[in-house]
Amino acid sequence: MSWQAGITSKKSAVIFRWILNKKSKTSYIPMSESEEYRIAVAGLQKQVNELRQMLECDDSQAGVSTDASAESAATIKQLEDENRKLTVRISHLLRALDRKDTELQALQQD
Repeated sequence: MSWQAGITSKKSAVIFRWILNKKSKTSYIPMSESEEYRIAVAGLQKQVNELRQMLECDDSQAGVSTDASAESAATIKQLEDENRKLTVRISHLLRALDRKDTELQALQQD
């Protein structure tokens, strides 16, 4: 489609040539309502197609992500359990260290 295909009247052609001659990048190019609707519909159809492709991609990866989610949930549970055990161990070690510090201070005072 050439640039002239969208021009439907002499007035539009004159305005379009004037814009080209002025090399203006911000000028308005008038077009008919049907042309505007056609462009809008084409853009919306393209967006709908892209959304459908995204949904198809998500549907095909849904099974994979469910398996990965189950694996990651199991890993998270293991890590949380290990973290709890280590937290208890650290608190016991800190208490033992505090007792030893108290004993050392008592011995130094004697």
